[in-house]
Amino acid sequence: VKKILIEMEDQKEAYEQKAKEALQKIMEDKCLTEQQLENSQRSLAEAREDLALWKEHNAALQAELSSVSTAHSELTNSFQALQSELQVRSSLQEQLWLHSAAAGLPLGPWQRPGQAAQGWQQPGPAEGGVGRTR
Repeated sequence: VKKILIEMEDQKEAYEQKAKEALQKIMEDKCLTEQQLENSQRSLAEAREDLALWKEHNAALQAELSSVSTAHSELTNSFQALQSELQVRSSLQEQLWLHSAAAGLPLGPWQRPGQAAQGWQQPGPAEGGVGRTR
């Protein structure tokens, strides 16, 4: 009987040792998991901060894009208006030239569209301009 009790005591100690080792392993795993959780939470907080910064940056870029798009549209409209005005003026100038030519009137400083412009030239010495002597 004594022998059986000793064997049972040995088995009990062996089971207790295995239980302690298993509990120790569980505690180590728990600590490791808690550290991983803390690291993940830190990473998540950093990612949220980055997200907030990128959202602000995106909003600023969207506003700038809107502003640039508006300016582009205004410039395009202005350019088209100027093109239309140029076409009207060219047409009027052509009509004026045709009427003046048909009436035999001198054409003056303006030209028929498509002709090379003849700019004003300073009179030379013969006309009393540059190089004139006293």
